[in-house]
Amino acid sequence: MISIISACILSIVATLDNLIIGVYYGSRKMKLSWKHNIIISTTTIIITTISLLFGSYISQFMTARIGSIVGGLSLIIIGIWFLMLSIKDKGNVKVKSKGKLTLKNLIYVGLLLSINNLPIAMALGMVEQNTILITCFFYMFSILFLKFGNLLGSRLNVKNIDIASSITIIIIGVMQTIL
Repeated sequence: MISIISACILSIVATLDNLIIGVYYGSRKMKLSWKHNIIISTTTIIITTISLLFGSYISQFMTARIGSIVGGLSLIIIGIWFLMLSIKDKGNVKVKSKGKLTLKNLIYVGLLLSINNLPIAMALGMVEQNTILITCFFYMFSILFLKFGNLLGSRLNVKNIDIASSITIIIIGVMQTIL
């Protein structure tokens, strides 16, 4: 059985990308309310939990390495999408978003973030683990990192921080894909 410390560490590693997503939204002065945060995190945790529960079945068709590549590619897509939005607004952090955070966009971000969790969730699904404990840690860190990143991004007074966040997401995706 997986220890509490291992579950905690794996959850932190798997959800760190939420911090960068939070910084991105915060830098664009787009406040992630608790409702937004819950929608993204709940979407992510549903997919992650399904991956945990069916990890051994899924592993017959997809190795953990393929899952890692898919997760990395999803981060690259998020990063490019955010980078295009940032460049469109010329990286001006004082420019407010042209639209609201829609339910569709929040779920989309949650789905893309959950794809990134697939390799760890599948691997944990293949070994004896405490699904409830892991799910709780994933959910808790997802919410905390999104909120903290959003607060951090909104307070940073650095020009082009949204571009830097986008590039960081792309770099994390590339590293996950090739390593």
